[in-house]
Amino acid sequence: MKKANSPSFRVAAALIACLCFFAPQAQAASSLVDNIGAATENALDKTVEYADDARITAQIKASYVAEKGLDSLDISVKTVDGVVVLSGVARKKEQASLAEKIAREAKGVKSVINKLTVIDK
Repeated sequence: MKKANSPSFRVAAALIACLCFFAPQAQAASSLVDNIGAATENALDKTVEYADDARITAQIKASYVAEKGLDSLDISVKTVDGVVVLSGVARKKEQASLAEKIAREAKGVKSVINKLTVIDK
């Protein structure tokens, strides 16, 4: 049996003391890393959603510009979580319907809220 004063006993005792002291901190650090990972993943998901909303809006606006007979500058398009909100002015009811149809057909659109004001001239 080794003596309590021997160098190997003191090293073993120091290691045990370190393990007892640092084990809770290691567990807390592991928990912190998990929380940071979850927060990073959440932020990444939100960034992807925002980028997808921007892509949807750009796709709809480009389709409006390409569509003859549609006053694209008078129509505002906003997308949040795949929900498209159309606002502004349409010269005729047919233009408002066309704008809504184009928005509904865009990839990634969940729904369309049409708040266009129709002013027949």
